[in-house]
Amino acid sequence: MRIFLSILFFLLIHVVGFSQNAMGIPDIINYPKQLYNAGTQSWDVKQDKNGILYFANNDGLLTFDGYYWKTFKMPTKTRMRCVEIGKDNNIYVGAQDDIGFFAPTENGKLVYQSLKKLLPESEQSLSEIWDVVSYGGDIFFRSDVKILQYRNNSFIIHKPLSQWRFLGVSNNLLLAQDRKNGLFAFKNGKWEPLIEAAKFPPEFYVSAFIPIGKDSSLIITVKNGLYILTGNNQLSQFLSTDLSAITDKLVFGACIIDNGRIAIATRLNGCFIIDKKGTIINHFSIREGLQNSNVYNIFADRSNNLWLCLDNGIDFIAYNSAIKHIYPEIQNNGSGYTSIIYKDALYLGSSNGLFKNPLHKISDLSFENSAFEPVSNTGGQVWSLTELNGQLLMGHHEGGFSIENNTAKLLSNWTGFWTFKPISNIPPSPIIVAGNYRGISFFKYQDKVLKNIDSNRLLESSRFLEVANDDKTVWVGHPYKGLYKLQWNNNNEIKIKQYTPNNAPLGINHNFLYKIRNNIMLTTEKGVYEYNAKTDSFEVSKFFSGILKNIPISYLKEAPGGNIWFVSRASVGVIDMSASTPKVFFIPELYNHLVSGFEHINPIDTKNTIIGGEKGFYHINFDKYKSNVNKTIAVHISTVLAIGKQDSLLFGGYFGNVNNIKQEASKIPGIAYSSNSFHFEYSSTLYGQQANIEFSYFLKGFDQEWSDWLKKTEKDYTNLPAGTYSFLIKCRNGTANESAVSTYTFHVLPPWYQAWWAYVIYVLLFAAGVYLWYKQQQRKFLAQQKEKLKIQQQKHVEEQRDLQYQHQLEIEQNEKEIIKLKNENLQTQIENKNSELATNAMSLVQKSELLSKIKDELIVLKNNSEAGKESKEFKKVISIINKELEISNDWDQFAVHFDEVHTNFLTTLKKNYPALTSSELKLCAYLRLNLTSKEIAQLMNISIRGVETSRYRIRKKFDLSAENTLFDLLFSIGNNQ
Repeated sequence: MRIFLSILFFLLIHVVGFSQNAMGIPDIINYPKQLYNAGTQSWDVKQDKNGILYFANNDGLLTFDGYYWKTFKMPTKTRMRCVEIGKDNNIYVGAQDDIGFFAPTENGKLVYQSLKKLLPESEQSLSEIWDVVSYGGDIFFRSDVKILQYRNNSFIIHKPLSQWRFLGVSNNLLLAQDRKNGLFAFKNGKWEPLIEAAKFPPEFYVSAFIPIGKDSSLIITVKNGLYILTGNNQLSQFLSTDLSAITDKLVFGACIIDNGRIAIATRLNGCFIIDKKGTIINHFSIREGLQNSNVYNIFADRSNNLWLCLDNGIDFIAYNSAIKHIYPEIQNNGSGYTSIIYKDALYLGSSNGLFKNPLHKISDLSFENSAFEPVSNTGGQVWSLTELNGQLLMGHHEGGFSIENNTAKLLSNWTGFWTFKPISNIPPSPIIVAGNYRGISFFKYQDKVLKNIDSNRLLESSRFLEVANDDKTVWVGHPYKGLYKLQWNNNNEIKIKQYTPNNAPLGINHNFLYKIRNNIMLTTEKGVYEYNAKTDSFEVSKFFSGILKNIPISYLKEAPGGNIWFVSRASVGVIDMSASTPKVFFIPELYNHLVSGFEHINPIDTKNTIIGGEKGFYHINFDKYKSNVNKTIAVHISTVLAIGKQDSLLFGGYFGNVNNIKQEASKIPGIAYSSNSFHFEYSSTLYGQQANIEFSYFLKGFDQEWSDWLKKTEKDYTNLPAGTYSFLIKCRNGTANESAVSTYTFHVLPPWYQAWWAYVIYVLLFAAGVYLWYKQQQRKFLAQQKEKLKIQQQKHVEEQRDLQYQHQLEIEQNEKEIIKLKNENLQTQIENKNSELATNAMSLVQKSELLSKIKDELIVLKNNSEAGKESKEFKKVISIINKELEISNDWDQFAVHFDEVHTNFLTTLKKNYPALTSSELKLCAYLRLNLTSKEIAQLMNISIRGVETSRYRIRKKFDLSAENTLFDLLFSIGNNQ
């Protein structure tokens, strides 16, 4: 029986512990490893003064600035277990068999430097480094077998008595756990016992120390629960019903969120938020949106939001966000349509019905325990909840209902009901008007009971219904058909007046009716209008037009404190009336998250506003939202790349050390002109407000003005000309809360042809060119002068030459005349000689003829005379004549004279025609003298026929054709010579 009761009690504790959870669930953002592109597991996390987060990851040091993840691997490629930011602003890390730190280089890129080499060689085997802690200016690294104290570039080694299990700081005290010997405190350079192991249960394993007072700490153990350590070193177990349900979930980390809440990370069931009494406020697991429930470590950032290092991935819980989700049904989230607080309970009406959650007077309703239960008989769309005359009335798809004892009682099922309004402003109102699907209905309140007295007016859907202050006028708005004004007289007769879309200022559609500041307001596509009873017309609202500038409004709701909530183009905004001048706040986190056309905003007070969403509801703490929005924000330039043939990193995100909040580098880099295109990446570390953040940039030296506000976190500039530029970036998380400007200045070097040395070369080349041009002109001038002189000289020479030529011509003319005279003389001489030769030849012919005649006469005389026949004198005379007829001697003398006159005619003829006989040569000579055949026959003592025969032979030997004469050939030989 005792065992059964114990089990029952444990189960009861377990159920109670895990059923409690806050009503408001903050946004949970999942960062899977595919997003941050590093190792699956992260083991530790820290944040610097600029808000950048550093994770000890399996792949190395993982950083996150709100938008960009970067991974810096260890040189040994080993996993990293712990990370700490020292007072010297270096990022110290402990990894598998290595220790060291990351620090920015001159260009702002993190670079790792190992410290392992400073250890004695015998101590350089480190195994796993589980913790790294900054304390008193020193850095402490813990492994199971040693704690290494780093100071002044050297190490002090602290050995355990058995095994070091934990190392941490609480209330300015450095604490460590020895597995067999309890807790130790580091004092005066050595470890002193604090609490002996005997005071702890077996296998006591400390996972975290949390300061909870000036001299008190909360000790978190893996399996043995929580303990309180007081200033006098007294140890007591911290017990509560809720904590009993956490004890066996393997607690591996914890952190302080604020003065009243502690976050505890478990390996088996996610993250728990407890208060100082040990009561569970929140529980975050896979059900609430975590990637998995195996949490290795937990960290509260400077905005009191939570970062969870998971077995697979990293999760962010916007725990300090002013906006949280409320889900009446975790597994079946319907659309949120209406809400109300009635008799210490929150009622939420959705598309799935009505749900109730009891309240305990907590100022921020989001921290109320979530204990929603459905109200009976309310399944389906719940359109409105109204408290009238002490009763809770519900407009429902199936009719009008009153809510009593967690059950809906039917008032009228004539048709679906939208809303209920009292006719009188003074409760209890005797008449209640209700808008329904077909028009309006009237209910009479009598003896605390509502009775339906009239349900057939307008015959138009009457969702937008307002009652005027005169208690006699009801306004009904229809988005597409216009307005209806219902008034009744003293006889309770109702008069209906319709304002159609043709009547100004109504539009074709989107005409909505609201009551703000006791005035009937009409919102249209043209703006907001206010009803003027004196003129019975709608006029432009000076209040709204002055603040909202006539932007289209689809929803208005006045808060009890005077603030006015509105919806415009799916954006939710608030006109804050708390200051002397109204100020508009937009809430971009809710953009397009409301049910379009069925918006619902219930501003309970400045800390609690319930808004219907597409899935469930939203809770907004407007005071907190304003505070978060108005906090000082900063913009961070994370990367600057110079883009060319190869991209090069100009800036890695740090203007100095990791905690330096300076916004500009002191040194201006020079970038080659070949890399004159640039890529800038920037972000803001407002992790819980990323939906709000907008950026504006300006490149000084190139842009003319600041850019529009954009969500983009990167900007590219291409082909910048040579010069000095400053990239300026700022951000805002609200319309009036801007960050300081962050600046990165750089100088684009001119191309080689625009460098200073190039201009020197250009000047030298120009000077050389001028000099060469001068020398060329000088040479040209001298050449021209020389040319002129040469021309003059040439002209003179030509003149002289002309004179000489003329003189030569005269000389040649004279010589020609002389030659002509000589030729004529020679010709005369030749003719004379030819004449002489011909004469001689003729003389010879005549002589031969004479001698022949004499010879013939003598022969006749001899033959006729007897005396003559025997006379020796006859014979002697004939013999003399014969000798005279032999002219060979005369021919030789003739030939010599002939060659002298005719330029070796015979010599040339014998040379060219060696086949000619002497008689043929004679014949040619005679022919050359133009002698007749008869004359030639006499000279040669042959017959005329013999002459012709000889002529024929000569022609054959000369190979003359029939067209050529022998005389022409012989004459040409004589002339050529």
